[in-house]
Amino acid sequence: YLVAKCGVLIMSLFVFFTTTMSVSFTLRETQSRMLKFT
Repeated sequence: YLVAKCGVLIMSLFVFFTTTMSVSFTLRETQSRMLKFT
């Protein structure tokens, strides 16, 4: 039971981390594109 709980926690943390990374990457790309466009 405890092991399953830890696994779920690690999985959610991993998903959260990947989402944050992709979002920040997209934001950076959009910013650079906007700067080039203007």
